[in-house]
Amino acid sequence: MNRTTYAPTRERPFILVGGSLRSTLDDMAVFGQMHLNDGVYNEKQYLSKASVTDQRRLQIPEERFRAPGLGWHRGFPDETGLADLLMISGATGPNFQVDRRRQTVTVFLIR
Repeated sequence: MNRTTYAPTRERPFILVGGSLRSTLDDMAVFGQMHLNDGVYNEKQYLSKASVTDQRRLQIPEERFRAPGLGWHRGFPDETGLADLLMISGATGPNFQVDRRRQTVTVFLIR
């Protein structure tokens, strides 16, 4: 993920409250594939399996079907609250999904 950054740019010299992460389609696909493989990409462990699982786990028991995970919106939670669909969208229109049921990563970027 060599082209992903969290920093101000000349066009936007400030960090947005909602996030200022900038990435490319290829970098986001790598990140999604790593999540499908429990933190592994190209046979290297970048995140622990426990960390990836915690991001999918229900964080607020009272909000079982609506609560976000750690950094993600969650879909299709099982009876334990572990989600098979992770989603996030940005303020400027990008959409990113990791679907463990279908073993797919979907990235939609607009400018």
